[in-house]
Amino acid sequence: MRRSLGVALMLPATIILQAGPDEDLAARIHAKLTQILVNPGLTAAGEHLVIVRPGFGIDPEVSDPDNAQDVLEAYSMLVDEVPGPYLDYVETGRNLSTVYGSLLDRMDVTILKNERDRNAARKARERLYPRNRPGTRSPQFNQYLTYQAAYFDKRDAAQFADAAATQGGGTPAETANLKAAAAKADAEAAAALNAWKNQGNKDAIEAILATLEKFHEEDLQAVVEEMCSDFATSAVSKSEGDGNYYPVVFSPDPTQWLDSAGWQTWSLNSKEAWNPDPALSLKPGSGNPGGQVQINLKLQTKRVSITRAWFNPGLFKSRAWRLPPDMGIDLVSSGRLEDAKPGIMPMVITGLLLAKNLEISAAESSQRLDPGAFKTLQRRSIKDKTVSVATKEASGMKITAMAPQILAFFCQEIPRSPNPDPTLFTKSTR
Repeated sequence: MRRSLGVALMLPATIILQAGPDEDLAARIHAKLTQILVNPGLTAAGEHLVIVRPGFGIDPEVSDPDNAQDVLEAYSMLVDEVPGPYLDYVETGRNLSTVYGSLLDRMDVTILKNERDRNAARKARERLYPRNRPGTRSPQFNQYLTYQAAYFDKRDAAQFADAAATQGGGTPAETANLKAAAAKADAEAAAALNAWKNQGNKDAIEAILATLEKFHEEDLQAVVEEMCSDFATSAVSKSEGDGNYYPVVFSPDPTQWLDSAGWQTWSLNSKEAWNPDPALSLKPGSGNPGGQVQINLKLQTKRVSITRAWFNPGLFKSRAWRLPPDMGIDLVSSGRLEDAKPGIMPMVITGLLLAKNLEISAAESSQRLDPGAFKTLQRRSIKDKTVSVATKEASGMKITAMAPQILAFFCQEIPRSPNPDPTLFTKSTR
């Protein structure tokens, strides 16, 4: 599903980006709306709020469990869109799933973090499986496994005996016997643990296993192979038409979006000077400059978090991969949204901001407002039906949008990526 999101205002929690040339009053109101939403700490570090105009109306059918699959498909595809960091929002035409899948398929990954780790892992593995006897465990490893199994058997027996002693018997004598049996079982478990340590090479083998585990965690190739598997098995066929979509998990679930629980009420009254800050590049829509505008905001909001089982954002922090020259991509992300070329995926949608009972009004003084300069908030469904919700009043403009809608997206900034460490690329595997 591909839907135009219309005009949006994107603001980090404390920085106002440049407004469009004809957006004086609209930009002011949206700046205040963003301010009221980020001040309570709704955004996390590196997270940005994209306010959507027109908003996506939430149809009552989302609460019907019988529509769960269709609702999941529609909203999963909606948030798969990669947003652009612009005030006048234009679809980038890219999807998170497409970019992510392409990277996993073609990225150039280092063999390992460094030669020292590789040698340590090789030597550690040879102590478990000797090089001259492929597939055969070493005597030390066999002893470890034998004593380990013996200890687990004694430990399980001791836990069973302890539970029986705690419950007690039918008579005092039976209870005493159970306690004695538990004490004996505990002693046998302790002896088995000591034997595992002293004769079963417990500490030495576990140090080897820890070395191999650490190597595996730092071996990006193995991690990417796991990511590729997760991604490939996550695709779900669309209910209509050809192709797949990649589901997301919404919290709370869409069936609970319209419930009364979880809504917070915000309000803000502010008298704004009409002369804009030059840094905002704003200009009046009509009339003479000067005067003030009274802006009043009131709304209820609910945050919906998004997780994706198939998506691992930690990939973009790694310096152990790079893009092949023939891929035609310079940057996934520059790590700076304000850059002229922030990359093909500078941020991804990580949450929804639901809103209802929205009232925004602007009362002017010393100047007449031009309704044509005020791009109204609208409400639309996933099917792109839009309904204007703006009304003009004698003393200014008023917007009311009482029905629930998706008013904004929370977006997480992607760090500079790829950002390969040149010392890691003497060899590569892919």
